[in-house]
Amino acid sequence: ALDEQVGAVFEAFEARKRPLVFWFLGDNGPEAGTGASAFPFRGAKRTVFEGGIRTPSFIYAPGIVAPGETNAVTRIVDVGPTLLGLVGATVRGLDGRDVRSDWERPSNEDLVLFYDKAARCGAAVRGQYKYVLNGGCLYSDVQHVGWPDDDEDEDPPCVGPGVECLFDLDKDPTERVDVGNSHPAVLAALRALLFDAEIDSAP
Repeated sequence: ALDEQVGAVFEAFEARKRPLVFWFLGDNGPEAGTGASAFPFRGAKRTVFEGGIRTPSFIYAPGIVAPGETNAVTRIVDVGPTLLGLVGATVRGLDGRDVRSDWERPSNEDLVLFYDKAARCGAAVRGQYKYVLNGGCLYSDVQHVGWPDDDEDEDPPCVGPGVECLFDLDKDPTERVDVGNSHPAVLAALRALLFDAEIDSAP
């Protein structure tokens, strides 16, 4: 059904000879307990580990976006501003950012990836470093917060109210080693960024 509907959209644009920007992406990782896996990443849907919030994405826009690939961080809130930028428009006051320049050179800007005020959990990044607060959010079971290839009977780090970690995703994309003690300034800056997000989300 999805293939048929996507095909219908393509055909409609082709018939009208209109420029097409097709952006396909997911908003979360796999549901825990269904047999799905985010291998090799840790976590699942409803967590802020890479397995819960990191998904593949692709853009098809002949003549508008050049072919290539990137690991630049793009959040759901960035899609709107980026699409507007692709067609030469801007709108002030949007939460996201136009990430087109990041496709050539990924930004080191501090960014909040996700924050859940009710669960008191969230994640933020600065370049290769990712700050995680209570990574399992409302969950602490292995299916939600563990690794798909891990049979060890150990408690995964960075789970529970108020627990925080810093991961180096370049060296440790599966989020096994907390490097917060080695980079206290980065941890403190990203903690503050997440705290600001909590204030901004107040009613």
